[in-house]
Amino acid sequence: MKRMNKLVIITGGSGFIGINLSLRLLDLGYKVINLDIKKPKNKSLNKYYIFCDITNLIDLKNIIKNYKPDYLVNLAARTDLKGKNIKEYEVNTVGTENICISSINTRNIKKVLFASTMLVCKVGHIPLNNQEYSADTIYGKSKVKAELIVKKYSDKLPAHFIFRPTSIWGPWFQKPYRDFFDLLLARRYFKIGKFSCTKTFGYVENAVNQIISLMEYEKKIKIDTPIYIGDCVPINIDNWADQISNIAGIRKPISIPFFFIKLGGFFGDFLNLFKINFPLNSFRVKNMTTNNIIPCSLMSQFNNYPKISVNDGIKSTLRWINNSYNSKTKNLNL
Repeated sequence: MKRMNKLVIITGGSGFIGINLSLRLLDLGYKVINLDIKKPKNKSLNKYYIFCDITNLIDLKNIIKNYKPDYLVNLAARTDLKGKNIKEYEVNTVGTENICISSINTRNIKKVLFASTMLVCKVGHIPLNNQEYSADTIYGKSKVKAELIVKKYSDKLPAHFIFRPTSIWGPWFQKPYRDFFDLLLARRYFKIGKFSCTKTFGYVENAVNQIISLMEYEKKIKIDTPIYIGDCVPINIDNWADQISNIAGIRKPISIPFFFIKLGGFFGDFLNLFKINFPLNSFRVKNMTTNNIIPCSLMSQFNNYPKISVNDGIKSTLRWINNSYNSKTKNLNL
């Protein structure tokens, strides 16, 4: 595929997945513009950054009209679970509608990709089709609304896909999996034995390769089931902790009774009332102990790029943590 001079506009390109997607697209020969309200933490990407709040329809339409992108990838979102009502997540709802409106009748745009979330269904529930939702968080409900907005405009939009990232991890990540790595490296993570869950995770380089594969896919097909972004082989979180520890050259974490983990979750809930950050809360404890194995095999018919192994992903992530400006884990055995 000819990529030179093909322009991709990424909304929310300053975030975790956005940074990795920008770097990968540039490496493949694409041109990139990042629309975000914040500059990327990777300063090498500052020259591709334009301030834009996608809830401002006029500004968004003007940028798309002026730059004439070939592809548009909407990653802009509020993703935390702290909101009290759906109006606090307007970037997810109003922003998505503005992306749709700005893309209609724009001849140069070949495809629009919309990032949703696996949390449009509650943890542990696997939907049978694209019409089934069971979100139990305000964030998840905002993304349900966003998906329905895309479907409302579907007949007028250019070719498009909605994709749902699973539990994505890797360089430039933040909560919660950055906390998981940091706790492990600080020797403050404890395994919970039989209560430990198994989940579908996705190393971020694999995730962005899958997103790009969706973007480049040229065949016209109808998708009736959700498209999940992630690695096909699920991981048990305690086994993953052992694997990371081995590669980092530190002792494996010890197991403690689940009661103490649950107590830590309640303590975190209490501290959150006073806006004090704590690695655990009740939601995370539930997340750590609820299996969530999501079928990602649909992506295998789209993906054009080699898969990065979990081992190699861990090594890359540890190198990034070791070099990050706020790292407390310098000089790991990598």
